[in-house]
Amino acid sequence: MKLMSSRAAAAVAFLILMTPMIALAQSPERPAPPERPASPMAREIFDLLADARAELGVLEADYMAASGAERDALEKRIAALKIGMEISVLETQLRFARDDGRDDDARRLEQAIASLRQAPQLDAPPRSRAEPGARR
Repeated sequence: MKLMSSRAAAAVAFLILMTPMIALAQSPERPAPPERPASPMAREIFDLLADARAELGVLEADYMAASGAERDALEKRIAALKIGMEISVLETQLRFARDDGRDDDARRLEQAIASLRQAPQLDAPPRSRAEPGARR
């Protein structure tokens, strides 16, 4: 079963790119994540998101001060960061699914990751925070 067509993957990538830059930032309306998430996977994902928010904040500040080609380059870096963050979260979920023997979930996650990677490519490749198989 194919999880997502390349057209659907492109649509997902487009939506990620069009998400307001502030969406990853902590807002007053959205409560902060719990101090101690219930699972190691949740802790790892919260750490990934915190790192992405910090990096996004720096890029947004640079973006606001930039103009022209520099602003375009920063826009691409921000988009790549968002896609990379999504892939990193899915890779974390995949690692835990494999470790827990949830093969069906692992297959679906692999398909979702492949779809995102097949979406229109940006200048900066997604990066993963942790080595595969390493749990915290």
